[in-house]
Amino acid sequence: MRFPDPERSRALFIGAGRFDSGEFLEIPSAAASVAALAAALTTPGVGGFASNRSVVLIDPTVRAAGAAIQRQSREAEDVLLVHLVGHGLVETDGELYLAMSETSPDELRFTALRWDDVRRALSSSRARIRIAILDACFAGRALDMMAGPNDQLTDLAEIEGSVVLTAASGTGMALAPPGQEYTAFTGELIAILRDGVPGGPSLLTIDVLYRQLHDRLSSKGQPRPQIRTINSASQVALARNVALEVSTPAETAPPEVPDTPVPQYAYDDYETEIPWVSDTPGAQDHLNRGPLALFLATRLAEFAEQEPDRAFLVHLDGAWGAGKSTLLDYLRAELEGMTDRQKRKIFQVVHFDAWRHSRLSPPWWSLLTTTRATVTANLPRFRRSWFWCRETAMRARRSGSPYAIAVAGLALVAGLITWRLWPTDSRFASWADTGRVATALFAGIGFIWTGSLVLGRFLLWNSARGARLYEQAGVNPMYEVAQHFAWLLRNCGHRIVVFVDDLDRCPEAYVVELLESIQTLIRPTATDKPDGRAALFVVAADGSWLRQSYQKTYDTFGPCVSEPGATIGYLFLDKIFQLTVPLPSMNDETRERYLGYLLHGRSAPSDELIAEVRAANEEISACSGDEEAILQTVRKLSPAARMLVARRAVEALATHEARERTAEALATFAPLLGSNPRAMKRFVNSYGLLRTLRTIEGNTVDFDTLALWTIIRVRWPSLADQLERKPDAINGIHEPRWAAGLIPEELRKVAASTQLLRVVQNPRGGPLSPEDVRMCCGLAPPRGDTPLAGR
Repeated sequence: MRFPDPERSRALFIGAGRFDSGEFLEIPSAAASVAALAAALTTPGVGGFASNRSVVLIDPTVRAAGAAIQRQSREAEDVLLVHLVGHGLVETDGELYLAMSETSPDELRFTALRWDDVRRALSSSRARIRIAILDACFAGRALDMMAGPNDQLTDLAEIEGSVVLTAASGTGMALAPPGQEYTAFTGELIAILRDGVPGGPSLLTIDVLYRQLHDRLSSKGQPRPQIRTINSASQVALARNVALEVSTPAETAPPEVPDTPVPQYAYDDYETEIPWVSDTPGAQDHLNRGPLALFLATRLAEFAEQEPDRAFLVHLDGAWGAGKSTLLDYLRAELEGMTDRQKRKIFQVVHFDAWRHSRLSPPWWSLLTTTRATVTANLPRFRRSWFWCRETAMRARRSGSPYAIAVAGLALVAGLITWRLWPTDSRFASWADTGRVATALFAGIGFIWTGSLVLGRFLLWNSARGARLYEQAGVNPMYEVAQHFAWLLRNCGHRIVVFVDDLDRCPEAYVVELLESIQTLIRPTATDKPDGRAALFVVAADGSWLRQSYQKTYDTFGPCVSEPGATIGYLFLDKIFQLTVPLPSMNDETRERYLGYLLHGRSAPSDELIAEVRAANEEISACSGDEEAILQTVRKLSPAARMLVARRAVEALATHEARERTAEALATFAPLLGSNPRAMKRFVNSYGLLRTLRTIEGNTVDFDTLALWTIIRVRWPSLADQLERKPDAINGIHEPRWAAGLIPEELRKVAASTQLLRVVQNPRGGPLSPEDVRMCCGLAPPRGDTPLAGR
């Protein structure tokens, strides 16, 4: 998922609604539709395109439209968007044509815009992503014509691709309702862009927009849109989700539609000043976090399929400002884009901002409420009401006798009120009697309605205060809460993935209480009877903050359970999370490249770089999951090419065949792992993760060396953190006489252990040097051509 580069992208909006021949029904809403969509997609800070790189044409001739398409296609280097609104026509040979101002139905081949010519112009463009949006009758015919046999689309990973999004099928009609400002399809697209998608991702990709259009138009009984994508083009974002923005009313106001759109072709050849850069999560993947999001999404999907009734907790570990929220955005896009064999969405992401909810207690109530709100927001209106009724009934049943007694008392009081106000003469002889009857009925109904709201807040946990009261008054409240959360997960229709963000800004008491709520109340344990879907959790927080929170909360118990090299904070996190994911590091080369982008913007890849990447992708595909061969291929590349092939390399390393080979090779290190079964599982998972991280960084550290470092990371995490901060401290393990000056006193006992020495000085991959530690941690620049250790 990424945002277009505004300066290197081009957009063209063509609206054809008036015709000289008089033989076509005019479309008055065509002009306003393309103008409004152009305004929405070029709004600064919201849309993905620059206004001075976009063109709006109203009722053009065939020649003017063709020339504009050719010009924009030739100048686009990143994303090319062409949007057309008008009449779609089909010639006797089945070809699709688009009517322009001078089109005659008897002379389509000479007076109308042929879709095949548009396709050829798009295909010949240098743009990495080409998007065509057709709001016309029979537009679905363009889907089968987009990729002809001579189409020159390449498979360069995430650099080239195309999308065709149409308002109707190949035989369907696109609608332009009379009296409406916009056409049905484009109008719905404009509404989505202006209003945003509540509970949706921060960036509105083609996939997200298509799903929204499909659901909204289908619910209104209108033609369903169609889509075809090649490569990963559908993951490009057209705009930001304004429903998630926290801004002033002026910033979120709908963009004004220009009265007279004027084509603009002004270019600025040089930057005159250094641009200001916001601190919001990055929409463009300049740090190459996309492959890591792909790795995590793939593993979560595999686990969800293999263990549908078990939870899985992932910890994204990184300091403040390291990009955890950005990685969550990329991971959300990967998860929400996954579908099963029936093309149904697999996952639904619940975003839980822990810092925002940290003042509300208990934490389980905030988590339950957020999950319920996200689930219901994505349901159709009628299903949303039915789901609310069922969920309310379930909560009432779980509240038991207190709620039943309260409801009975409420009904009794309502009946007494109605009886007292009811007229004694039931013949309704006058208007006054009728008024008293109406008053009695409204008073009774109003009392029941108001009382139900009050009861719901206190007995159905509709408020934080009611949740605390329920904790104190229930016979076994936490069991009932866990059961209700399980019911919610079973009935939501998707596998829920909860993103917990900003937990490292919360007080230590809230950190511990929230994680323990997830661990003991929400997540089913091995003793629970499998009864449906379990939630997956991704917690983004600084690991040192979490460990310190547990350290302070359970300080008196620390000496009882701590182990050498693993304090009580490490042990708790080891128990809670099945996988800890450190963010990819920024070595000197990555830091210099990212700073260059911030100062000067991104430049187009050279032809030599594209050729190098294409050849490397083919070579990686031919490696058949052989990790050693994949690393050898990556090692030969230039640093810039390593970044571009990272996704393909990660995909190759994540195949079932590659993981089986790696697991067999890792089995030879079993004697160094000790006797803890959990440590053995974490060793295999952690090695795969570290290999992915280092590959993303372009770092091809030796297999054996990385395996030894993974053992240290799993068995002695405190020591591993110290070595990561000071790699030279590894010399204090090799030579105990130097330990006093290199290793803190609390870690010297474990540093002197014979088990650690066996790992550090192992003949396979060792002895580990400070340079090896830097390589394994991603702190050193990628090596040159160094032979890999044999396996």
